Amino acid sequence: MKRQKPTVRDGVLRTGGLDVRVASADFQHWLNANRSFVFEGEFGRFSARRETRRGQFYWYAYRRQDGKLRKAYLGRAEDLTLAQLQSADAKLAGQEIAPPAQTTHTPVITKHFPPRQPDNLLRRDRLLKQFKTPLVLLHAPMGFGKSTLLAQWSQQTTKPIAWATLDSADNIPTTFLQTISNALATILPDNISQLSPLPATPDWNQLQAAITTILHKIMPHRDPFALVLDDYHLITSEQNQRMTRFLIDYLPPTMQLVISSAERPPFPLNQWRMLGIVTEIDEGLLRLTAEESHHFLQQHVAVSPARLRQITRQTGGWPAGLRLAALALQHDTPFTADKRLGEGAYFSSFFIESVLSQQPQTVQTFLLYTSILNRLHADLCDVLTSRHDSQSQLESLWQGNLFIAKLDGESVWYQYHTLFADALRQACQRRFPDMIGTLHRQAAAWYQQNQLPEEAVHHLMLIEDWVAAAALLETIAYEELRDQGEDHRLLRWVQQLPVEIVQQHAALLRTYLRLTNLSLLPTQQTRFVQEVKARIMAKDVAARSAEDRAILAEIEQGRDGDVSAEIHYPTKIDTFFDQLNTLNNSVNAIFSNQFQLAEHQLSHLLEQAQVDNHLYLGQLTGNTLAYVSVTQGRLEYAKSICQELLDWVWQRLGRWPALASTLMSTLGWVAYEQNRLADALEWLNQAHEINPNPVIINILVWNFMLQARTYTAQGNIEQGMAMLAAAEQLDLTLDTGMWVREDIVLARARCYALADDIPAASRLLADCQPAIATNEQLHDAANIMRAEIYLAQADFAEAETVLLRLTEGSTSGFRMEPILRPHVMLAVALMGQHKVNAAQKLFEGALRLASAENFRRPFIERGAALLPLLALTLQAGRLSAETHRFAQHINTTLQTAAEVVPSQRELADLQIAAAISKRELEVLQLVSAGLSNQEIAAQLLITQSTVHSHLKRIYRKLDVHSRTEAVMRGLALNLPLR
Repeated sequence: MKRQKPTVRDGVLRTGGLDVRVASADFQHWLNANRSFVFEGEFGRFSARRETRRGQFYWYAYRRQDGKLRKAYLGRAEDLTLAQLQSADAKLAGQEIAPPAQTTHTPVITKHFPPRQPDNLLRRDRLLKQFKTPLVLLHAPMGFGKSTLLAQWSQQTTKPIAWATLDSADNIPTTFLQTISNALATILPDNISQLSPLPATPDWNQLQAAITTILHKIMPHRDPFALVLDDYHLITSEQNQRMTRFLIDYLPPTMQLVISSAERPPFPLNQWRMLGIVTEIDEGLLRLTAEESHHFLQQHVAVSPARLRQITRQTGGWPAGLRLAALALQHDTPFTADKRLGEGAYFSSFFIESVLSQQPQTVQTFLLYTSILNRLHADLCDVLTSRHDSQSQLESLWQGNLFIAKLDGESVWYQYHTLFADALRQACQRRFPDMIGTLHRQAAAWYQQNQLPEEAVHHLMLIEDWVAAAALLETIAYEELRDQGEDHRLLRWVQQLPVEIVQQHAALLRTYLRLTNLSLLPTQQTRFVQEVKARIMAKDVAARSAEDRAILAEIEQGRDGDVSAEIHYPTKIDTFFDQLNTLNNSVNAIFSNQFQLAEHQLSHLLEQAQVDNHLYLGQLTGNTLAYVSVTQGRLEYAKSICQELLDWVWQRLGRWPALASTLMSTLGWVAYEQNRLADALEWLNQAHEINPNPVIINILVWNFMLQARTYTAQGNIEQGMAMLAAAEQLDLTLDTGMWVREDIVLARARCYALADDIPAASRLLADCQPAIATNEQLHDAANIMRAEIYLAQADFAEAETVLLRLTEGSTSGFRMEPILRPHVMLAVALMGQHKVNAAQKLFEGALRLASAENFRRPFIERGAALLPLLALTLQAGRLSAETHRFAQHINTTLQTAAEVVPSQRELADLQIAAAISKRELEVLQLVSAGLSNQEIAAQLLITQSTVHSHLKRIYRKLDVHSRTEAVMRGLALNLPLR
């Protein structure tokens, strides 16, 4: 009887009659003593195996699906909870488990409560009556009372309100969708917030399906209700806009949607106005009328009619201005503004000072000390003001309507009105200049204690406390990279520090140098490097410390190889430096065309990064490995790497770090090469959305170039040129050295060539010639461009010469074209010279590689020129079923756009020509030149009998009986005999 493998089923390990519950002490003991087991879950079975990595044991999950072996990391024995096993089960099946909720040491700001308002606010009945249509849209700048109006409406309406105060994190489509769902779940039954699992990077079809599911859950709800989306101006993602428009177009009859925004959203309002479904309340309607202004002021102060008219005229109906005027008049402060207060205007220093001076001294101090904060928390305010009643003070200010808002329903977080906060900060700077530094340091310490380092660094930078900022950054640098998954913030922070301060923190300086080396940022290093080196070189050799010598070695050797430090930092930093060295060596191997070595190093490093949960190293390494895979033609592998890493990052963070944009750009590149052009643009646009202003602008240049190529492939050459114009506007002198102006010019030439405008492409190539002669990095792009032009001009011999250099890997540097592209172009060049046999063999190999990867663009770009070769190859019958289907699809695509297709007669001739091998063609060429068998044998270094055998085969294939007939038949078939 076959021995039953140990199996985990329903949370219990069953092995040899022994049942052990997962995550128990007995389960941990069993894992440490055994090497494998089987897990049975919702999505099937997988094998779990224990493997050794760096002398430690880790568990991995394996499942074969669709003919491919998939792998998922499980962790150490102590990590093998049931939830971890279920997550691996879902991942191996291509499903997605929602990431666990993020926790924080500070109270969470609730998004689903309307801002609470005092009872003494002016009623806006004329506006409240307009909340009748299915869609209500409020849009106006700050200070026009949008949130106040919404809060009043939510208090008076009888229908339930689902409320969502949006923030920048909601600009991620999956987060935006979940926020809407969570808001609706506060008032609707049936677990509406439990969405079906979505991939971390869903496409529009998946998002549309999810929003449709929400609508279906709403439909049975028969009682009227409303959904409020406040601060909608923070939503800029096109996918989010599409979801909102879709929601509006299919609003259930019982649902009302209310949107408030500081800017007018990009909605098709005319269409909705014609349907009568939208009410628009803008700045003009939100301005108080003269009657409302008078009524508001009379609620708070007693003034003469003439004075009322004067104040109403000066404030221009701006609600925030009227509130400020009322505060001034309550304290008998002369209202002397001699011009109308406009929206967005900062309050005059005199006005604020006059109002502020009427408050009790303790309140004044509280307001000024806490004005340095973006958000106010009672505990933090207690620290800054040395008091213990900040909660009651904040509540009192709110009740007094002193330009403060509650950000949640539990009185935890507050915020001053932006304009009011700015004026308070100016006043604080004037009154307590000696306290500013102390206040910011206290805030930084509180944020650091509560594990909010970004806020802590922000406050230290504001007061230019470089020493404290550098010490903090050195402490958190490793965790920032590992846990936040990007270097952008760290690089920006360090670049703000004086060089002499950074130099005093050797680990921080070396981390900065390694990051900029890896990110190819020599120009951004220059100021730091030159000054650091000068300071060290100014010391006597004997006075230089081990740290000085290590930093000099870092500077001198840079990206050219490993740097061995003479000093040791904490283990995690030294290990990280070693890993960066490995990554640096892999990049050097890529430059030297040692792709197998690079892939081996990168694969091992990626595995280690995932074991260590190092988000930065994982993304950087994974994208480099994906890049190598694309250039070598393995699109599906590159795609799987990027998607798995994006899923991993999303599960860890629940958001996209800026570095994730590189993975998205690579996915856009893969989609382009697979001719999924809409998907390509979606990935590239998403990459730009999450990282619109990268520290390293080579990311932006590459993204623009990919977008340009994709738009051109769609037939939109104008948009393609616009993307390249945007790239050209970037200051490449700040860039990494990876791109120069000629790269963009060559990209423009490439787009023109793809659009069949060869004269324009030729002119641009000629413009680049001087730079190409001195910059080896431009050679690959220039040679592809030359080959494109030669092929278009039917100069096939020159095209072959250029393409042979590319396919043989004789160039070095970063290759920005998959190797398959020049191979397909070379097949066309050979075919153009009637070297049919060689062309067909090369083309068949390209098809076999491409079919498994769905690699379409190199074939589609050749257009009708490829049809004879495709037809010949399809009829030869040497392709596998999978490759034949792929070739047939390409053939159908090209025939649809072609004006002329090969005739049966032409195809028959091609089949005969293809039968003549390369050696037989050489023999026939020498026969055509009049050489005897003996002379042919001598020239080709073969025997006469071999020549005779070749001629017999030639006669048979050409259906002739003499040398003369063979030559004539060869010429008729356009074989290159002369």
